[in-house]
Amino acid sequence: MARELGLQNIHVSHLISDAAVDTEFIREQFFAQGKDPDRLPENSLMKPSSVAEAYWGLYHQSKDGWSHEFDLRPFSETC
Repeated sequence: MARELGLQNIHVSHLISDAAVDTEFIREQFFAQGKDPDRLPENSLMKPSSVAEAYWGLYHQSKDGWSHEFDLRPFSETC
């Protein structure tokens, strides 16, 4: 897609979100499993605003340095 649509100045990128985003739905899922999301290590859940900021930054990338794969992970993730 990137090769085909890039010719039309359309930036195609594969974004990987490797964490839960801190939303009401996700919090309900934690509580349903008997877990309190507020007791998770700090920065374990991604804030929706952080995800939006990453997308916005990707949108504003210069054409001479487009990212075609973008991986979002929380700081607290262990390697």
